[in-house]
Amino acid sequence: MGAAFTAVALAALLIAAPAPERTRAAAGTKAKGRPNLLVVQTDDQTLASFERRYMPFTHRFMSRQGVGFRNYVATTPTCCPSRSSLLTGQYAHNHAVLSNELGYPALRQKGRVLPAWLRAAGYRTAHVGKWLNGGQPLVPAPGWEDWRTLLDYRYYGYGLSIDGRRLEFGHSAGDYLTRVLTNKAVGLIREYSRRRAPFYLQLDHFAPHSSKAGTDRCPDGPVPDPRDTRRFRGHSLPQPPGFNEPDVSDKRRFLRTKRALGGTALARITARHRCRLASLRAVDRSTERLWRALRDTHEAKRTIIVFTSDNGFFAGEHRLGSGKTLPYVESSQVPLGVRLPKNLRKPGTPDTVEMLTANIDLVPTFLDYARAKPCSGGSCRRLDGRSLRPLLEGRAGWPADRAVAIEFGSGLSRERQYGTCRYEAVRVLSASYARYNRTGSCPGPEDERELYDLAADPHELENRAGDPSHAGLQTALHQRLQALRRCAGIAGRDRPPGGSREYCE
Repeated sequence: MGAAFTAVALAALLIAAPAPERTRAAAGTKAKGRPNLLVVQTDDQTLASFERRYMPFTHRFMSRQGVGFRNYVATTPTCCPSRSSLLTGQYAHNHAVLSNELGYPALRQKGRVLPAWLRAAGYRTAHVGKWLNGGQPLVPAPGWEDWRTLLDYRYYGYGLSIDGRRLEFGHSAGDYLTRVLTNKAVGLIREYSRRRAPFYLQLDHFAPHSSKAGTDRCPDGPVPDPRDTRRFRGHSLPQPPGFNEPDVSDKRRFLRTKRALGGTALARITARHRCRLASLRAVDRSTERLWRALRDTHEAKRTIIVFTSDNGFFAGEHRLGSGKTLPYVESSQVPLGVRLPKNLRKPGTPDTVEMLTANIDLVPTFLDYARAKPCSGGSCRRLDGRSLRPLLEGRAGWPADRAVAIEFGSGLSRERQYGTCRYEAVRVLSASYARYNRTGSCPGPEDERELYDLAADPHELENRAGDPSHAGLQTALHQRLQALRRCAGIAGRDRPPGGSREYCE
């Protein structure tokens, strides 16, 4: 009871604290003309599931009125590190959240994050939905003015923190999590429309993440909305070339020892896949309701809308029946759609972007449009990503041969499910290269490597590491990885990083 009282008391103090003077002053003239920012983020959604047949409104909305990014990468493809990059604009080696087990407590400089910077620039900031693993979601995190955050990872029978006060939800149809989160977000849009200040609203859905509190149809998968319980019941499990990969002799030892998935495992993967798709239909309706709220309140004409996911998910590829974390494309490459209001769309704005982009690029993009800086309390955070604005406007200024780091690090037992405690990888448009290293008691050789020629082998079936015909490619990517693994900031924008560190690309 003492810990609970302390958390509530702290939340009350945070709520009661007056807004900074510069925030109140900026709410008028300083914020004039700046766009609202609405981010909708799903949990564990694959790029392959972002299709019109699964999410008809969202896909059509983003395709017709937005910009789709076909090579968008989660730089640490697992929940908490990816979400930390969305808060900071940094790689995990700089913000320090390299795994879910390390979680929010490991995040460096918790007050120097996107909502704090936007709030200092005159924005109202709101978080709705799932927060970072290991945090204390009852207590509003730094930077957030409005806090509607999930306390229990369930679709029914959960609690929400409403600005530090726990509100319980039961098991009726109206308590279904995606509906409730959407209601909260729509309510905030309507409230904010009556204010002069622009807003930053981040809606973090739990779907299509699995839940231990499942249903008869979905015992260990995501739970669909009651109106979608019969959707996709007969849907076939996709079987791309990497599905249940027949020859894994060139893979890491962990995968070489895995048997091909059999009938029972395949049936379970299929059932979970159908439930995942069914749960996304509620997310699709949520996007439509958000758009209608923006349109009805006349906020649509000044709102940038972003739809994305924190990471992908395996469904039989490379003999992996579930999970994420590894740098394969099924886990690391995720949806990203950005819809600009008409006044921000330029004549050269494309429908799709092929350039390599990453989750570290969203924060610089938001700050660019908001005319804000990554600074609060007199201190600034060096960002590792680039503003997507040149790509969104069809302008030059994006490096065509950019490389992005993908990284993970944990010596904790639960995250050794792939025989992996640590890896460092580099991704370019046409290739990927990874080094897996043993730490602590992690099983497997100290140094395993994988190299894939994505132009010829987009499903990563043939590991070319050590292949003389790809020696030049491996050497080049290894050198770029050595620079990226500790990089910080962008040349021409930021001061040089200290010590022997180099700029990011």
